[in-house]
Amino acid sequence: MAVEKRIVLIWVSAIALLLISVPSVIFHKAVSRYFGFLGGWETGLIKPSRPSAMPPMRKGAAALNPQPELRFVKFSLKAPKASEVRLVGDFNKWDPAALSLVKKNGGWETIIPLPPGEYRYAYIVDGDRAPDPDASGTADRQGERVSVRRVK
Repeated sequence: MAVEKRIVLIWVSAIALLLISVPSVIFHKAVSRYFGFLGGWETGLIKPSRPSAMPPMRKGAAALNPQPELRFVKFSLKAPKASEVRLVGDFNKWDPAALSLVKKNGGWETIIPLPPGEYRYAYIVDGDRAPDPDASGTADRQGERVSVRRVK
């Protein structure tokens, strides 16, 4: 009976070894095949782009299409009792949903990048449109007084 236990134990050990080693050999082959491309790379196969393949640059092309220089312009309004303030103007096509101001220290403010020029704008305070009381100038837009800001 002791011999039978020994034979059963040898067979169980052999089957366990087989079940462990076969998948690991298959896994090793799969990993080797997957990462095998790393050893086969040659730097000569990767060629840099040739300058002759790029279209020629026209002289003065940068002067024909210059990028506008942007200024960061701060818009602020003192309205401590307001629950919402929005900014509309030429820079956002007078869309009331486009730009909300943030409440800071009892006032409302935002900073937006604008190229130099003249812009008409107005605030919407709790749903009512109002010009900026601190604006340097005003203008008429469709029968309504709006503020004017010059960005230099």
